[in-house]
Amino acid sequence: MFDGVTGSIASSVCSCSGGYWNFSTSKCIDCPAGRFNARATGSTTEASCKLCATGKSNAGTGNADCDACPAGRVVHSTLPLHCKICPAGMFQPLVHLNYTVSCAICPTGLYIDDPATIDIMHSSVASCLACPKGREFVNRTTECAICDAGRFQNSSTKPSARADVRPQPHVETT
Repeated sequence: MFDGVTGSIASSVCSCSGGYWNFSTSKCIDCPAGRFNARATGSTTEASCKLCATGKSNAGTGNADCDACPAGRVVHSTLPLHCKICPAGMFQPLVHLNYTVSCAICPTGLYIDDPATIDIMHSSVASCLACPKGREFVNRTTECAICDAGRFQNSSTKPSARADVRPQPHVETT
């Protein structure tokens, strides 16, 4: 019957759910972007929509809470809130809502090959990977390559892992 209404209407009071406030007895109105209303019922003025705390915002309207960009993401816009995942080869460890926070480059010899699709794969310097045994480092944004025939790489923790020439077995002749 009424947009955003939960519960019932008693006498002349509209009971609006969180994220809304009631201007009249027949309409619940969204809290605007950057504001929220956590009360489940009884919000009767626009003042019920509180400003998000410093360092937080929200997307769209009709919000019951505020949020921040998670680790692995940076702020693209605050109203509405839009956080972008760091690109391949980069990470960002903070939960924030700060335009000055940026993605950091993986340390030399380590990589993240995820192309900005999964934020937790960009959430700390530990997200930057070393090449596993049998593979060698290519660059910060590409999965390690399989060692060429006759070459080996014997570490799973060595940054900038490079394949070495496999020593030839010593064969004695008599």
